[in-house]
Amino acid sequence: MSKSGPLCYSLHPGNYNKKYRLSAVLNLYKITVFLKIRGSIFLIKWFNIKLKIIVCLQQLGNPKMNDTTQQYLSELDEQLRFVNLEFEDTIKVSENAVAITLKSIEKLKKFIIKYRFKSQQEEILFFKLVKPQFLSRLIYHNRIYIIETHRPHGGEKAIRKYLNYELDKLKIFFYNNLDFYKYYRTSSEYLDHKYFMRGKHDIKLSIDSFFFETDQRFSTSHDYKVAKIISNDQVQVYLETELAYLENRELRLT
Repeated sequence: MSKSGPLCYSLHPGNYNKKYRLSAVLNLYKITVFLKIRGSIFLIKWFNIKLKIIVCLQQLGNPKMNDTTQQYLSELDEQLRFVNLEFEDTIKVSENAVAITLKSIEKLKKFIIKYRFKSQQEEILFFKLVKPQFLSRLIYHNRIYIIETHRPHGGEKAIRKYLNYELDKLKIFFYNNLDFYKYYRTSSEYLDHKYFMRGKHDIKLSIDSFFFETDQRFSTSHDYKVAKIISNDQVQVYLETELAYLENRELRLT
């Protein structure tokens, strides 16, 4: 048995009759990443589940899925790192990051539309863990672009008020989706077959209206919400860092 443990092992195609759990997949691994803000490099601890995604896809006995999605995500992150280094301006970084991520998602979409999942568990794994990793990057950079292009040009008091207002928006999303937050954060899985399988949506489970306009060959009812949760955590870090920057600058001036 591999180091991923019995929970991931039970996802193997030869073990579908056993009770499976995706909660092991959702164990969060802290890694260190660099986020460029206002031309400076801030060291941030962030959560990444990519390693567990790889391990469990291997356990599913499907190297094609693993190799392809991992390659796409690695290529995307490499391009995003390059953009971060190439541009000093946050708006330029976000603008280019959105364009790059859209192309990566389109490539992933073409692969998935042609691909035939080997099991329900494999489909759930993709839409619960893999696709949100791509989509969260798009949502994050688009959000930062909107925040920065709407940032007021007034004094620091006006900017602080604006940034706090953006933080309040994150709280509103949290409270409006509290049930799903609890489901996702606790690594629950009893509704995975409805949340993360195509064509299995349930209108009683708080589905966003735009879902019905998506390409449902590449969408489930809640993969976007997972991506939104991930991106909101990142946006929160960005906003709080910006607020800390303002506070430190004020202290230096006093």
